[in-house]
Amino acid sequence: MNKQKILKILNILLLLSFIIQTLNAILIDYIGREIFHKIHPINGFIMIFLAIIHIILNWGWIKNSYFRMKKK
Repeated sequence: MNKQKILKILNILLLLSFIIQTLNAILIDYIGREIFHKIHPINGFIMIFLAIIHIILNWGWIKNSYFRMKKK
């Protein structure tokens, strides 16, 4: 599997994780605090893990866009 396909899947997973975190926080009163305290931290760790992979796979772009030396 090439890098672009992995990033497409990774971006979808990151979006879903973000939506779950957001809805979980907004709907805390409706889903109950017990469920919130089970889902929120686990999904938070998943989201951090996915974000780290995302940064690693995009490191070349990040480096070229933000850390390139300006020539005089």
